[in-house]
Amino acid sequence: MERLRRTMMFVPGSNPGMIKDAAIYGADSLMFDLEDAVAINQKDAARLVVYNAIKTLDYGDTEIVVRINGLDSPFGRDDIEAVVRAGVDVIRLPKTERKEDIERVEAVIEEVNINT
Repeated sequence: MERLRRTMMFVPGSNPGMIKDAAIYGADSLMFDLEDAVAINQKDAARLVVYNAIKTLDYGDTEIVVRINGLDSPFGRDDIEAVVRAGVDVIRLPKTERKEDIERVEAVIEEVNINT
């Protein structure tokens, strides 16, 4: 399915109220941010909020994107596992500088898909 990306609304993954109401603004894409918009001590809770939102809320045809933490952090792998299992449309990598970063994320996604 072709998607328009005229508008993308960035939503902190640590704000359940904003996540719940994000669809009312009519953006083509919603980007739930688990990286810079979330304090270190809220990373696990934000991941759970985003996972549950993707699994249970109806965003209609809106594209759901999640910006994960890098695999060089203690949170990246858990982010990928959660959002892939939730059924996210797009995973956005943070501050990617090398093709190996993309290949590592792809390998984790494939592993999660095999084990799901």
